[in-house]
Amino acid sequence: MDCESDVRSMCVTTLKELCDSKIQELFEIWGVVGHQNLDSRANVVCKNVEALLNDMVEEETEFRNNLAIEIEELLKESAELCAEVGGNHNDVVAGLEDNSIPLLQVKNLLNMRMEGYRNCKQQRLSEYEDLLRKEQQLVLSMGIKKKPKVTKLPSEEALQEFSRYIEQKFDEERELRHQYEETKLKIEEITAELGISPNTTIHKMLVSDSQFCLSTENMLLLKNLHQDMEQRLEEAKSVAIELREKLSNLWERLHVDYAERDLIFQQYPGHSKTSIDALKAEIQKCEEKKRQNIRVFVEAIREELASWWDKCCYGKLQRQQFRSFYSDCYTEDLLELHEIEIEKLKRYFSENIDILELAKKREKLWKKMMDLDERAHDPKRLFANRGGQLLREEKERKAIQKDLPILDKELGCLLDTYESKHNVPFLYDGTDLRDIIKSKWEDFQKKKEEEKLARKKGKDHTLAEKTLSATKRKNVATPASVPSKVCKSSGPPSGASSTASSTGSKVVRRIFDRRGNVENRVTTRTKYGFRNRGVQSPEASYTDFQYGLEKRSADQEMVRSSVVPSRLLKERNGQNELACIKERVATPAKPPRKNSVTRSCTNLSEFRTPQAVRKASPGLSRSRSAPRLATARGHLPIII
Repeated sequence: MDCESDVRSMCVTTLKELCDSKIQELFEIWGVVGHQNLDSRANVVCKNVEALLNDMVEEETEFRNNLAIEIEELLKESAELCAEVGGNHNDVVAGLEDNSIPLLQVKNLLNMRMEGYRNCKQQRLSEYEDLLRKEQQLVLSMGIKKKPKVTKLPSEEALQEFSRYIEQKFDEERELRHQYEETKLKIEEITAELGISPNTTIHKMLVSDSQFCLSTENMLLLKNLHQDMEQRLEEAKSVAIELREKLSNLWERLHVDYAERDLIFQQYPGHSKTSIDALKAEIQKCEEKKRQNIRVFVEAIREELASWWDKCCYGKLQRQQFRSFYSDCYTEDLLELHEIEIEKLKRYFSENIDILELAKKREKLWKKMMDLDERAHDPKRLFANRGGQLLREEKERKAIQKDLPILDKELGCLLDTYESKHNVPFLYDGTDLRDIIKSKWEDFQKKKEEEKLARKKGKDHTLAEKTLSATKRKNVATPASVPSKVCKSSGPPSGASSTASSTGSKVVRRIFDRRGNVENRVTTRTKYGFRNRGVQSPEASYTDFQYGLEKRSADQEMVRSSVVPSRLLKERNGQNELACIKERVATPAKPPRKNSVTRSCTNLSEFRTPQAVRKASPGLSRSRSAPRLATARGHLPIII
């Protein structure tokens, strides 16, 4: 305030001095000029000075009023900015309520505080404008609709959402552009492959390389066009295949040279419109030739029909149902009937190819199994087993036994499907395939049962022959050269009917067969042992011997044997009673030596070792020097 009063005082003083000097000059000028009405002129000067000051005051007043208006506008703007950018308006007007603050200072403070909000608003507006430009690009490339334009400043959340929407649409546009390029390339390839020209609007747009709008409608049209082109391509391929097949059949029946065939196929490859038209023209030529040679065609197509009958495994009755096959009236109608029948067989074969292949596979396995079964009954194969032939046959047999039931089960499922669809059984060579399988298994089982009964019958017959031969066989005498292996004690043992007093005395021995029958064998004691007197006895085996031994054991009789180990005899008769029996030497089986002599002793004192025997009988030393060999097991009599 002091500064303001000083300035005002200085201004008043300056103006007063200026007015005094200037008025003085005016009055001097007026005096020189000689104006008479100085009062009026002085009033004019005062009015002019007053008007000037009034103007100045008015200007300053207007400036003050404008400044106040600007401050009010700034306050409104600050309120709007705070509302738009999400700021706090109280922070903007804080401290400006005091009237003592000059208006210019208030204005400057407001501008300074609002600068950040203004920059934020400008940034959002620029981002929004950029997003709007991108949206316009998407509208042109994808044909999407614009979003309603925002009149106010969009919020941060609204800008982020709009930005995500634009990015998503750009991703879709890139994906659609990729699909468009791929589909366009495929359509162009198919168009070139078919050799056709565009005939639709969308197709012409693709060929003209114009800006293609990736709208939903256009993409759907493009997809439909691609599908139509692929369908046309498949149809063209099938048509070309059918035409070539038909043409080949016609050539085959007309006996056209192979060089000419190859030349036409090389000139018109693929399945373009040009090639298909050329093939059709060639077929028309062959058809004309066919009408001129109808009989040759009928005979050729009958051969083809017979081959298809064989492929479909048709029986005789099924073939006879097509009566036109036996007609002699060679016309185009007859040829057409044969062609229809062939097409029917082709469809039948393609529909039932799984059943036919499995049936043929099963037939091969069955033949292989029968072959292996026949080989198994051939005894010569045991002598021709080179390179593991028997092992390979066994592996094959096991594989067939494993695979054949699985194959039958799978074939049964296919037959069920066929019968449920056609309500008739599946015929294989004119017979129900189920009956064929069933009859083969029944015949196989019957054959096995017959073989089993035959083997059992043969076995029983062999056993009966052996038994009959054993009962009717003459008794074989023990050779005199076979020495006795029993050392006799001073008296006969309990349960044994034998007497041996001196050289030349007779010894009676009992022999058991497997039926428990007892035979007495009479031997004569000689200088070198016991000699067989030729008592007849039936053939006995080791089983007979065991049976007799068990029987005598049951009767509590003394048991002596040169075949049974001494350990068993000791357990049966006791240690003291068999002390005189020489323990048998375990040697390999060998027939008894000729002229071998075994001396018996009547008591323990007379028992001599082999060395003593060699000293007493020098001539027998050579035969006694070798270890005694056990008699081979066989059907010889066993002496107990």
